[in-house]
Amino acid sequence: MPHSLTTEPGQLAARRTAAESATATLASDSSPAHAFYPWRRYFARTLDLGIYGLLWQLILVFGLRSNIASKNLFESLFDSFVTIAIMLALEPLWLWLLGTTPGKAIFGLQLTDLRGRRLSYGAGLRRTWGVVGAGMGYNLPIYSLVRLWKSYRRCSDNRALPWDEGLSYTVKDTRGFRWVLWVGAHVLLVAGLALAIAAQYIPPNRGDLTIAEFSENHAHYADLLSVGFGNEYLNRNGQWAQRPFDGTAYIQIGAAEMPVYQYTLTDGHLSEVSFEVALENRSDWLRSYDAHMILISLALAGAQDEMVLFSQGPKRIAETISANTFGDFYFVESGVALSASTRHSGYVDTSSRFLVPDDDASENSFHLRYSARRLD
Repeated sequence: MPHSLTTEPGQLAARRTAAESATATLASDSSPAHAFYPWRRYFARTLDLGIYGLLWQLILVFGLRSNIASKNLFESLFDSFVTIAIMLALEPLWLWLLGTTPGKAIFGLQLTDLRGRRLSYGAGLRRTWGVVGAGMGYNLPIYSLVRLWKSYRRCSDNRALPWDEGLSYTVKDTRGFRWVLWVGAHVLLVAGLALAIAAQYIPPNRGDLTIAEFSENHAHYADLLSVGFGNEYLNRNGQWAQRPFDGTAYIQIGAAEMPVYQYTLTDGHLSEVSFEVALENRSDWLRSYDAHMILISLALAGAQDEMVLFSQGPKRIAETISANTFGDFYFVESGVALSASTRHSGYVDTSSRFLVPDDDASENSFHLRYSARRLD
């Protein structure tokens, strides 16, 4: 008689319970986790954007020699779009290599797929694009605020954000020291931006200068300080030249002749830059020559070894010359002697960068002699 296997009802029930438990455990392991901490996620994002933005500012300063100290609304908006482009390139790389970003790491946030593996670069890019569009509204004014608010409400309601669907977003812990780290990271970002701004006051050419290098330094400071001379510019020969007409109209208040810069070379290198202006019997208001004196001073003094990062030299130069617009001065900055001698008659000094012809004077005259001379 063949042997038959029998299973007791209790054993069958136990096996069924174990199988169901194993299935439930597998399902639990495969279900996505979501870190519903909207403020932590938001501040992690602001830190990441700060890093990408600082990277762009450093490129502008050290790579493109661009002025970041003062920007108009259009330039600031353009910078924000470039920051987004950098984010699209770098954030998927962070997620692929580390499973997190600098901002997320500070708050203990981690992103993986449902099997706990780091995202591929392509998957990270798709997620980041979702964040840029649905989360940040492409950084477009007003629309970005709407998207941020909607994302905040959704996350606060413990609902997964669209770009996190099919992913596992976990948080290691929520200890308070992470906020301290976040503040410290932002202090470093501010310090980095301050360094970039300070670096702008170091001109492109240092040490012994040729006339062409001086002219390049002059143009650098003119751009940095937003000083313009209409459609005229200092060419590589150190002479004033006119740009081709581009349809731009320049309106100037008061009269002022462009001074002819005089250059003194010693052993083939620039040792002094000077100019002299002599005017007589002018009926128009006379503008000051502060801009010329400041730019020449910076272009020559800024090239010296004494002019270093965070130096107060540029500030002292601008303040001293501006305080003696139509007066005399002599001072030494970074090994360069800066001097001016001014004489005028028949004018009223308005203390506002203009000399106004005196109606009671039958004639007027103005004479200025300025010099920037290396002392070595």
